[in-house]
Amino acid sequence: MSGPAGQHNQRKAAFGNLCTGCPLRERCTKAKAGRILTIRPHHDLQAAMLSCGLVLDS
Repeated sequence: MSGPAGQHNQRKAAFGNLCTGCPLRERCTKAKAGRILTIRPHHDLQAAMLSCGLVLDS
């Protein structure tokens, strides 16, 4: 799951101005610039496993 240079590909979702006026903002973020989520390469795999009811033991 890493690129040729050994770096992992990850995506970011920035909500920015969409957070302004949101009734859930104070429960979600305190950042002045709004919420930023980092979506790591294994996210899709974990989501698929959870939807099938599979759980990894730690």
